[in-house]
Amino acid sequence: IECMNNHVLLLFLSWVVSSHTLGILGRRDWSWTFQLYYVNITDGVTTMVTDMAWQNFQVSVSQNGRFVGFTSERDHNYDLYSWDRWTGDTTRLTDATPFADHHLTWYHDGSKIAFTSTRDWTMESSAGIYVKDLAKNETKRITPRTSNDVSPTWSYDGKWIYAATSDLVSYPLESLNKLLLSSLGGYWHQTLIRMRPDGSDRETVFPHAGWPAVCMNPDLLFFHGYDSKLNHFAVYMIDISQAVVRATKLSPDNLDVVTPSVSADCSMVSASVYNEHTKTRSLATIDVKTKKLKLLKTPKGELVGGWNPYVDPSNTEYIWYHQCAYPGNPKSIQPSIIEWDSPLPNITLHFVRGNFPHMAPDGSKIVFSGDHCPGMCDVYTMNRNGSDFRTIHKQKGSWMVSISPTTNRVITTTTDGFSTWNNAKVQIISMNLDGSDVRELTSPDTGVNNGFGDFTQDGKHIVFRSGKNSSIHHVWGGTPKGAIGNRTLWMMDADGTNWRQITAPSGGETDNHPNVHGDWIAFVSSRGHPYSLGLWKIKTDGSEMQELYYTRNGYSVHPAWSPDGEWIVFSAPVPMTFWDVLAFPQAGEESNEIFVIRKDGTDMQRVTHDFVKNCHQFWTPYEIPKELSTEGQTNIGCPYINDMIARLRKENKPFMTERALRCPVSGS
Repeated sequence: IECMNNHVLLLFLSWVVSSHTLGILGRRDWSWTFQLYYVNITDGVTTMVTDMAWQNFQVSVSQNGRFVGFTSERDHNYDLYSWDRWTGDTTRLTDATPFADHHLTWYHDGSKIAFTSTRDWTMESSAGIYVKDLAKNETKRITPRTSNDVSPTWSYDGKWIYAATSDLVSYPLESLNKLLLSSLGGYWHQTLIRMRPDGSDRETVFPHAGWPAVCMNPDLLFFHGYDSKLNHFAVYMIDISQAVVRATKLSPDNLDVVTPSVSADCSMVSASVYNEHTKTRSLATIDVKTKKLKLLKTPKGELVGGWNPYVDPSNTEYIWYHQCAYPGNPKSIQPSIIEWDSPLPNITLHFVRGNFPHMAPDGSKIVFSGDHCPGMCDVYTMNRNGSDFRTIHKQKGSWMVSISPTTNRVITTTTDGFSTWNNAKVQIISMNLDGSDVRELTSPDTGVNNGFGDFTQDGKHIVFRSGKNSSIHHVWGGTPKGAIGNRTLWMMDADGTNWRQITAPSGGETDNHPNVHGDWIAFVSSRGHPYSLGLWKIKTDGSEMQELYYTRNGYSVHPAWSPDGEWIVFSAPVPMTFWDVLAFPQAGEESNEIFVIRKDGTDMQRVTHDFVKNCHQFWTPYEIPKELSTEGQTNIGCPYINDMIARLRKENKPFMTERALRCPVSGS
């Protein structure tokens, strides 16, 4: 609920109004740096193809082996690219800012591509499949607006496009996230389909399955699914020409095997194998005839780690994949600030690593809590261009930061417990911008769980949330989410004196994340909706409370007023359904995206289309320099502890449908 993770990035948005520039600072969860590789399955030699701070992932190779298609954020958005192996040229195939394009598949002659995109997104249907004619530069959606279709693959003869679909419309949005997490990541209602390249003749192929893969035999289809008897994920094959379609399991009973790709001659499957002990994925091949699985190893005998392999159609000795660039690689340093494409007119965006960023009143420094240690961490400052990174306060528990607009005093928290407990010993402290003159503003005598403070514009007062006078509840409450603990909004003088309560307790609900503009406070609350947090506003005297946005399931967090008081930026949950949940870290989790909304609750606009959580956004009146510092940190490696395979398998739900029937319309 506090939108925290070990490794994060900040987000800056600069809004240009006439000649004046405004900005929004925020956070983005990201904990890996995928790069493209290929491996020779004969000798195990691996080759790194891309090497940069930007993500490059999800490979697809054209049938003649010339073009390597992939997803990259190198031009500050999730778009599709092609690397010509004959000429060495890299071409950007799509430019869909702010939408996310991914999972490219090639038409047999390389003249067209099909892909998944968040274009035309809605809260109920976040992804669709599109076809682009590369010569004509024409793009068309081929799936219904109400469907949620992912993982396309083009048949070798070019007549069909296979995909996985989720019928989200038939499920209430309130149950969607629960369904994703407790029913094996959406596979409960995911079905393999196929359609013509223009979207016609759409038909069901096989239920409860994902990640279709094809070979030159048009009747064979490969996919991954869940073996409910053995409680693990497996790779299967079906012959769709049969009247009774039976799934043949190809992978061993003792391994989790996912994201298959097939050689052109249909003889070999490549897939990722999940290692329960190391929490990593390794590449393997499976002989389709004998079902023998072979883990790929380097010449040193080490397993070849990798995600979403793709067998080269022109040479089956080579398998393409993506993997985290190794820690310490000097070419994959993550800078403190990077640029990102903007979805709105006169908006610029930047990502920076850290939590709860705020800009000093004179624009000289950015202050934030960092992601440089496990859990909640210290307080840092750096220049606007990302240079001169410094630690100003070392204390585990500094998970929120704010700065006075008039005095440069910084407030943060101390804690000896996780902040989602009402009785956690969370207190607010203040200090100068250089970390000197640390003072306690709240103490156990004044209440427990005091946090998320924000200064009024004159710098004289701090609005914050507190568990004082509130019953003790756990915020999360297990699965499904439990009712949220009772916390209320308070105001105190900047020196910690003269407390006064703004909101009253209401049925075990909570008020949180206040931000002040003039005499108005924007905040989030579970009032009336005990399993979610919606966006609200209220005057500092406690009057004129109004709900601006009802979050139907999940938590809206961290609202912040624009300097003119006309807009509020906040983070709201979006169903994470534009990925196969087994194909990307954290893909089955809720994805919080950044939105802006008018002060009266109208004209809500989505700012980010990301694969991870975005939050901690905050406005600043200063523009980020065009020339950014290259100072930064080497990539942090690949913490796969959140691999969805391990998380979903613990649910142990009935899953796999082992046969499907196909019959004439007459019903005979």
